[in-house]
Amino acid sequence: MVKPTSGNKPCPDGYTYRKGYTRKLAQTILNQGYTVQRKRGKNQMYTAKPKQAEIVVPPSCAKNKSNSGKGVLRKGTLIKYGYSFKLADSQRHKALLSAIEAYGKTSVYNRLHTVAELAKKSQPNVASIFLKDRDWVRGQADLK
Repeated sequence: MVKPTSGNKPCPDGYTYRKGYTRKLAQTILNQGYTVQRKRGKNQMYTAKPKQAEIVVPPSCAKNKSNSGKGVLRKGTLIKYGYSFKLADSQRHKALLSAIEAYGKTSVYNRLHTVAELAKKSQPNVASIFLKDRDWVRGQADLK
């Protein structure tokens, strides 16, 4: 791993530079300590008391987990045709047909795919609905 710096290429691809900072511990933690489970052994717990009031966290390279490269998503383009992931399948398909007439099959497919990818981590059940509708749009062979 490349050592993090503030130069042009601080971290390798897929990683982002994270600045260092100072953690200040609360007074109760300094006085009472905190409970830690020992790595070896079964259920061995002990109380650790920090020796310093501040801990310096050095800069490092953190794995990039953002959805970069998706661009700006214009909201409401499918809603104005009556589409909502909360509707029943038949109502969603009817709304998607009217959106396909306006935008074309490829554009609607790409929009559903992008929204599904953006919602994959935060709302997986909603993302599965978008993916199901995306596959339904792909199956519409008679459309443009």
